[in-house]
Amino acid sequence: MDSSVSFVGISLDTKENTVKFVQELFMSFPVFFPSDPQAFRTLNKIEVVPQTILVSDKGKIEKIWTGKLEEEKTKEIVAAISDN
Repeated sequence: MDSSVSFVGISLDTKENTVKFVQELFMSFPVFFPSDPQAFRTLNKIEVVPQTILVSDKGKIEKIWTGKLEEEKTKEIVAAISDN
């Protein structure tokens, strides 16, 4: 099993708010901004943010978690990655 995992963020907020948030939480992964956040939200059927999406190395969405990422959700993600 390849245990490498990459994290990226996609912000639907303003760059100013996102930069502040990233700095406050000491995030070390890249954060991207769609050119049209509303169109991105509609195209990807995003109704609730934040969302954590586990995507396989083949590009398949394996699982989606909604809401703030708490410790229990983190354990679910680790378990899901371990199962793949």
